[in-house]
Amino acid sequence: MTIAVTMLTFISRWNSYFWYKVLTTTEKIHTLPMAIQKLMIWDSENLPRWDLTMAGNVLMMAPLLILYIFAAQKIKEAFIGNGIK
Repeated sequence: MTIAVTMLTFISRWNSYFWYKVLTTTEKIHTLPMAIQKLMIWDSENLPRWDLTMAGNVLMMAPLLILYIFAAQKIKEAFIGNGIK
């Protein structure tokens, strides 16, 4: 149960964008979603470079996927165990 709550809290904080946009003023302390937004570079034909943006998104999701792979069994047990009660 604790692992599931921790994971959900971590994911919600990880994806916080607007709150940190308001609170941070320098690029040195920006969060990863804000860095992904800066990867939106427009090419000479005025089209976004989706390859860079998607590569950044994959790198941003990597820690969450690795954490889920290691904790998947505990998360499933927490949801199943709490659903039976």
